[in-house]
Amino acid sequence: MFWVLASAYLATSLSETIPCTDKPSCIEFLKDWQNHRSDSGKPRAVWAWTHLGAAGGGLLHSDEWYSQTDCFVEALKLNISNADAWSHLGVALQGTFGVASLHRKSYNASDCFVEAVKLNQTNPRAWSHLGTVGGGWVNSKWHSQMDCYIKSLEDSDDADTWVNLGTAGGGKVKEKRYSPRECYEKALWLNNESSTVWYNLGNDGGGMVRGEDVSNCSCYLRSLNLDPKFPHAWLKVGKCGGGKVTGACDGRKCSRKHCYERAAEIHPRFGEAWEALGGVGGGEVHGVKYTSEDCKSKAQALLAREEAEGWYGFGVAGGVRQSNGVHYSKEECFKKAEERFDKELYAGVSHLSIHSAQAFRVIAGALLDRGSPGHRKFQAFMRAVFHACHPASQLCLVEEARQDDFADMLSRHIYVGNHPAPLETIQAVLIGAVSHNVAACHAVQQACRAR
Repeated sequence: MFWVLASAYLATSLSETIPCTDKPSCIEFLKDWQNHRSDSGKPRAVWAWTHLGAAGGGLLHSDEWYSQTDCFVEALKLNISNADAWSHLGVALQGTFGVASLHRKSYNASDCFVEAVKLNQTNPRAWSHLGTVGGGWVNSKWHSQMDCYIKSLEDSDDADTWVNLGTAGGGKVKEKRYSPRECYEKALWLNNESSTVWYNLGNDGGGMVRGEDVSNCSCYLRSLNLDPKFPHAWLKVGKCGGGKVTGACDGRKCSRKHCYERAAEIHPRFGEAWEALGGVGGGEVHGVKYTSEDCKSKAQALLAREEAEGWYGFGVAGGVRQSNGVHYSKEECFKKAEERFDKELYAGVSHLSIHSAQAFRVIAGALLDRGSPGHRKFQAFMRAVFHACHPASQLCLVEEARQDDFADMLSRHIYVGNHPAPLETIQAVLIGAVSHNVAACHAVQQACRAR
């Protein structure tokens, strides 16, 4: 797995005095802006809204909370031609598969980056952002992910963009062809303190960095020492047989098992880490011991979920064109997501006890029976899962923590015979309830877009 970087920077320039310099001063300016808007002018308010959004949003009055997305939308309401606000809005939406409404039109992350590029086609950051969502149509011409990174690098020698070009397979920049490895080497020449760049170079087999030939395992170890909380680097160091990591294992070489345990502790839903831990006989994660079979079962379900979320995200974005040129429509993406949800559900129930069928019936009855204690909570849970209308809300595919808490509560209230229903069985039921309603979740989003 390659680690792709995306970020947004403010580049707004004002001929007038900057209205605010930090979150508190921007909030104070915006609270009073309506009272002196004729004196302040729109550009200063656009600046303030954009900076407040970049700072995470804020509370303007006792009952007026503005999220990041809200702030960027407010900036664009004042000036729809502000490229910085479009870029920031795209980044805010990118991580949640969200949408934002502006002048009765809905925009996802890809739409926002396209707007930013249209406004300034020589802005390297805007092109780089568009590349992170797979490219897009600009002035009736399709620009692939690789095209976007190449255009960005024509005007800026940016380390992050070189990394992204490497993940896209490399390309020709300023008449010179760069392989993925050469892209990572170029990025490290610009910044050799980046954990993610070392990681990506390791994925490409290592390379020559400032005259030093570095192996793939050495790259992973350097990545991990730069960022000891990077789960993917822990996994790779484990697959290299372990290694010495600053501040870990009492100064000794960390074993393969320890590396896999750390990866799973840092990122409990990291399917590859659980798969690797299962391959070495299981281990202990957050004080809980897992057998090899436990780990492999968790891995199968988690890997299917990762794939499903990826395809679901492509569907929300309107489809995807892969690096091999194959295009998948949004309907095809949603179909692939559902197929992987089926696989996840199967993995979740395949290792359950022989009495699981009875448990499923009891649990389903308890959740759907209007007279049962769990019914109202189940309704509230499902409403929360599908509450995707507000662009700042998390969508149904990122509700795992709430899902696990709800399953734990149910395990204390639902009985199969004289025994509490198994927690893993309840979790499997909830996976089915949520996962098999992808279409319903999508329908909610479509209804919101139509508003």
